[in-house]
Amino acid sequence: MRRFIATVTRWLLDNGPVREVISDLLRNRERESRAIALLRTLSSNPS
Repeated sequence: MRRFIATVTRWLLDNGPVREVISDLLRNRERESRAIALLRTLSSNPS
């Protein structure tokens, strides 16, 4: 199953615009996790 997913992912990455979409998604997820981390830090430090 994992090999199938890897194959599909590789195929998608090789097909142009999808690469941009994926990198956008990854960038958004990064930003999201940073925001969540920031919120956690703020909420754990009552000042």
